[in-house]
Amino acid sequence: MGLLGKPADDADVLTFLADYEIVGKPKLKRGEPDASLKNAKRGIEVGVRRASALDVKIPALPPTTLVFWTVRMYGPTHASFTAFGEDLPLGVRFDFGRAELEAHFGKKPGAENADLGMARWDFAEYCVFGRFVDGGKDGGLRSLSIQLPVVAVSP
Repeated sequence: MGLLGKPADDADVLTFLADYEIVGKPKLKRGEPDASLKNAKRGIEVGVRRASALDVKIPALPPTTLVFWTVRMYGPTHASFTAFGEDLPLGVRFDFGRAELEAHFGKKPGAENADLGMARWDFAEYCVFGRFVDGGKDGGLRSLSIQLPVVAVSP
């Protein structure tokens, strides 16, 4: 998570991308604030976003800077991605349902969308999105995303 908020061309970000065999350079489409790169065989996708489009701004970054904004790891039930083969960050596991994630984080999500089977937990430096197989009942996580905050939270 220490990479979130760094410029996309930062040496540590480039090393991370190389470690996961994520190739290419992110290209923003006209009018779009973000772009993604992925390695479906490794079960991972990353996103960059223009600094001016971040929900919680990073004052030290010029507005046109492309920022390492999000990383998403896919679970074993996703149709287009192989399951991410390493331990998930923050001690989370793909077999966690919504109740397990709530207990693990010690709080209810800050936002959720039952129709999409998704919930978001907000922290000072990042937020966590869980997308669940069956709306979060018992089926575990379809994907886990960690990204820069969407709302400011006091530490």
